[in-house]
Amino acid sequence: MFCRKCGAENADGNKFCNKCGQPLSGETNGIPKMAPGSQINVNSEKVKEEATKVVNKVKALPKKTLGMICGGAVLLIVVLAIMINNANTINLDKYLTLKSDGFDGYGKVKASIDWDAIDEKYGSKLKFTGAAKKELDDKYLDRYDAIDLVRSSISVSIDDNYSLSNGDEVSYKWNIEDELSEYVNCKLKYKDGKYKVSELKEIGSFDAFKDLTVEFSGTAPNGYANLNYVGSELSYYDFDCDKTSGLSNGDTITVTIDSSKIEYCAKNYGKVPEATEKTYTVENLESYLSKLSELSKDSLAEMQAQAEDVYNAYVASWDDDETLESLTYIGDYLLTSKNGKGDNEIYLVYKVQVHDTYENDEATYDKINDVYWYIGFDDIKIGADGKIKVDLTSYDSPYDQVTIDSGLSSGWFGRRGWYYDGYSSLDELYKKVVTKNVDSYNHEDSVDESLAPKTVDTGDGITLKESDAADESDAADETEAESTGA
Repeated sequence: MFCRKCGAENADGNKFCNKCGQPLSGETNGIPKMAPGSQINVNSEKVKEEATKVVNKVKALPKKTLGMICGGAVLLIVVLAIMINNANTINLDKYLTLKSDGFDGYGKVKASIDWDAIDEKYGSKLKFTGAAKKELDDKYLDRYDAIDLVRSSISVSIDDNYSLSNGDEVSYKWNIEDELSEYVNCKLKYKDGKYKVSELKEIGSFDAFKDLTVEFSGTAPNGYANLNYVGSELSYYDFDCDKTSGLSNGDTITVTIDSSKIEYCAKNYGKVPEATEKTYTVENLESYLSKLSELSKDSLAEMQAQAEDVYNAYVASWDDDETLESLTYIGDYLLTSKNGKGDNEIYLVYKVQVHDTYENDEATYDKINDVYWYIGFDDIKIGADGKIKVDLTSYDSPYDQVTIDSGLSSGWFGRRGWYYDGYSSLDELYKKVVTKNVDSYNHEDSVDESLAPKTVDTGDGITLKESDAADESDAADETEAESTGA
């Protein structure tokens, strides 16, 4: 077996370490620990030897003389035995010092035994017993004295010895190894007791959070909290935050100081944090646009201007027989993610009126056709300053196309027709950008088709914008009035 104190190897069954004398825990002889206030039995071999000699001498005396001195002799023997026993009785309580140490509220009690004084008074009187000489290795007996074994077998423990304040009372207890009475010829006198804490120094305080900065970054609802400590009493790792991610503006987080560091500060600096936790409100995070009402007029105007630029660039590729009559903004579809990530996309919807004309030897085609078109911007954010942030250069527009067929032959290769990016109806556009995404996105709609001009079929193979149709109707009425003389 190996000694827990010095690590030296000992033979199985040894009760004390041959190197350092420490009792080998767990290898006891079944001798119960002594109760507080009790005493260890003395080795009385010498007492018995001396007593026997005295008795033999007394037997040789005449009976008369024997009777006179019998009582005194017996008394003398008893006195001698008591003197011998008392000479080896150590009153441990006389050598115990208990002292309060530390700061009020964070103190502890230190127990010390004056072994130098015990050694000076009893060291030469204490001897190993015959049992010790049989069981302990000769190397141990040559290296250590009996007082060394006594010292390694005695200690004092104090209950609840932490975070003490002046006026607190603690209990202390003597701990005596069972084997001591078997190996050393001495008696121990001791008593467990109580100690009242006093004279602990007044504790100071400091603001631990003064040197801690908490910064918020990212985009709500996925913002982050970042902690940085520049003080000298603690470190970054001594602070714990209950939530550092998934944050939105207005959320609160609580930062707590590691409780084990409070006593550390008291012991090493004589001061403790004024507060051990602090609550912070999340602010200055960017956030995703979640409602159309959050969209500013200026930002909407910027997106509308970009939409017109994109469409006009597209119109520049048209042929001479097709003309853009109108490009009218009629509202928005805002899609916001259901998964809590906050991402979004806004679609600005337009009604386009295209004037297509074509004629061959047989007929003429002259119509205004309606096309529904959109431009989409994603990840629209509201900055910490409240301003909308959108990347106008990153946009989405329809890949689908509307086919306009004139029905008129354009030669051996087919009929004349036109193809426009977009959809023939608002319902088709809605299905494309909204309906197919409702499993993953919530949506808010503000599209109003009545905001756009209508296209009117005149019934003579020509379609006009509603305003143009009204003008022609007024002109026809005037002509009719003139012919009738009205």
